[in-house]
Amino acid sequence: MRERKTVARRHLTSDMVPPLALDIDGTLTTASGRLDARVFELLPDWDAPVVLATGKAFPYPVALAHFLGRAETVIAEKRRRRARRR
Repeated sequence: MRERKTVARRHLTSDMVPPLALDIDGTLTTASGRLDARVFELLPDWDAPVVLATGKAFPYPVALAHFLGRAETVIAEKRRRRARRR
């Protein structure tokens, strides 16, 4: 018989702030692809967990999290395209 593990569930209370999930590309960046300066003013001191999401490679949001002094809570995906055989 398999042992069942009990997982404690964490419920939000009125004093808890839910996480803020942000897409980097087009949301935190300008039309030219540069990070908006307001990112550096607001996100380092944000009172809730921040999730940085991008379609780019994994190191990109991790580096941004480090630069902002935030935890490495990221979502990233960039698959390598296989070369077509002719």
